[in-house]
Amino acid sequence: MFELIQLKPNTPKLLRYEREGLEVIVLEKVQDVHFYDVAKYDGVLVQTQRRREATEILHEIRANTNPVISLKPVFLSSTLPGYSGISYLFDGTYSDAEFAVRIQSIKEINRRLKETKIDIGLVNYDTSLIQQTLKFCYSRGISLEPQRNRNSAIGFSYPFLSSVIEEKDSIRILKLLDQFSKVGYFAKQTVDVIQGCKKCSGGYLNYRETCPRCSSRDLKTEDLIHHFSCAHIAPESVFRKEDHMECPKCDKKLRHIGIDYDKPSAVYTCNSCDHEFQNAKIKALCVDCGHDNELHQLQRFSISNYELTPMGEHAAKYGMYEIHEKPVTSKPKCISLAMFGMFRKQEIERLNNTDTISWEGSIKLNSEMIKGFGENQQQLIREEVQNIISEYLHKADLITSASACWYRFILFDKDEEMAMKIGELVQNNVTKLLNDGLNDHTHDIELLVTSLKTENDRV
Repeated sequence: MFELIQLKPNTPKLLRYEREGLEVIVLEKVQDVHFYDVAKYDGVLVQTQRRREATEILHEIRANTNPVISLKPVFLSSTLPGYSGISYLFDGTYSDAEFAVRIQSIKEINRRLKETKIDIGLVNYDTSLIQQTLKFCYSRGISLEPQRNRNSAIGFSYPFLSSVIEEKDSIRILKLLDQFSKVGYFAKQTVDVIQGCKKCSGGYLNYRETCPRCSSRDLKTEDLIHHFSCAHIAPESVFRKEDHMECPKCDKKLRHIGIDYDKPSAVYTCNSCDHEFQNAKIKALCVDCGHDNELHQLQRFSISNYELTPMGEHAAKYGMYEIHEKPVTSKPKCISLAMFGMFRKQEIERLNNTDTISWEGSIKLNSEMIKGFGENQQQLIREEVQNIISEYLHKADLITSASACWYRFILFDKDEEMAMKIGELVQNNVTKLLNDGLNDHTHDIELLVTSLKTENDRV
């Protein structure tokens, strides 16, 4: 059983499930997403009588830059008229009869989300959007299957991505998914092929017969008659008399199709220029932008299912820190402590004559915990921590390690926000490494990021 709570007058309802330890917020208006901290609830129920309101609520959640909100389990009330047309965008529908099952779905989604790294990392917008998509698929245990949608510019929509990207920009979804499939995050299986406008890529096309001489669409179509007896061929209007058909060449009456004559083809007459022809020129008018396309100009796009590969699952759980084309050799190599000290001293001197700022980071692990491992295990920990730090550094940055307990790095010419973000990412992922690898959440990690602009020279 659940307890229904009204937070305040005229505010969303809250469903509290004491036995399951869950709190689910019920949203009825788009404004509710902004005024209430959706992140602190275990799930969201969308309960409205307007389809557009439901999809707008979902968009506000999925497009949120905080992944704790954007990946939140969201269910749609089955009381919404026409709910089946948009239900694929949600994690499912709910009613009083089936809500016990939905509670288990919410618990399972949140359990799998806890297996993933929440920080998006230092990536561009497209990469971060795909990373969120990977997490969405992983936490729901689904692949991305296209669904027919007449409001989409391509006629199809996809879970999650179509709740973030506007319908008029749907072609961008295909390009993103194809781009990251080539890298290896998705396995692609084509289920359909569409044609798109040369100019805007829109998929809503009006195919029309036009005059090959003047391109007019004002055409008259007429069957050709072939008279078997004398082999005369002409438009049907030439054979037509008041109440019968008669051959203009031999004057014989045509009574029965298939015996006296047949209709092998048709002839077109242009009402604009009077040109007669048998083969009309087909053009495709884009409903979206108005461009009149020659058929050979149309773009072709594959509509496919996209399933997470092992590489995609790994990226969903541990993140995508750099753009995928970046070669491994671009990571900075670990240098000796003495060389690090020499470069550090030179950088401090350089900073005295420039307006830029460089930063030194120091990360220390619990020495008692590290000493509890053998020499080989300590070396493995050391290499793994160095790899994590290197993921966030530019190839010109520096890293050194005095021992398995202490690591230092220099970030050249970074602003404060970027330097602090890198430090935070390093700390979070080293913590995750130790938590996952040692199954122990008690060790402390000390992080310090300071400006070299005002540092005294010390090694």
